[in-house]
Amino acid sequence: MSMRNKRGICVYCGREKKLTMDHVPPKLLFASPYPPNLPTVPSCRDCNASFQKDDEYTRVVAAVDYRAAHHEDVKTKLPAIQRSLARPDAKAFADYLDSQTSPTKTLDLYGRPIANAIEVQQPRVNATGKRIIRGLYYVEAKKTLDLDARIKIGSKAGLDASDPMALQFARVYRACSERRDRAIGETFSYVAGFGQGFSIWLMMLYGYFVWAGTTDSR
Repeated sequence: MSMRNKRGICVYCGREKKLTMDHVPPKLLFASPYPPNLPTVPSCRDCNASFQKDDEYTRVVAAVDYRAAHHEDVKTKLPAIQRSLARPDAKAFADYLDSQTSPTKTLDLYGRPIANAIEVQQPRVNATGKRIIRGLYYVEAKKTLDLDARIKIGSKAGLDASDPMALQFARVYRACSERRDRAIGETFSYVAGFGQGFSIWLMMLYGYFVWAGTTDSR
């Protein structure tokens, strides 16, 4: 029996339903051909559908940022993203993105901004980050994260070793009894640590966009 017709527990809502396989991270963040190690988890169709708008928003704001311009997957997907934003039914979204775009502080030889940056809606990209953590927790722990587990997450464009987010993550990560360090193609990578009843995650998309999150089931 295929997973598409099988009943089981959805890793996101915890309910027994007909299942499909959900790619984690979402497949739309990658260019084809997709990485052979792109994980899948059992998910119901309702959860899959509920993620779509936030995942698409995350893809657009991460891909159109100048810091992603040289990434191979972004260069492959950007024309399709631009075509989708040019559709009449996407005009409101395209206008909104334009209203959230401002010149960067990076200047050319003549003192002019060389690129634009988008002010990101953090709740939307963080919703995608939480979904990814739930999926990857299932992949790494071989079990579903408790539905009442507390998930805290933050995101930002660009991170270096001196950043407070990176320093805090490093302190907790060193204390974890189990650790993971994985890359999914050239597009997404993550580091995760597991302790008694908690986990900690640092995930990177397109080589610059970062989520940092924790789960706590204690």
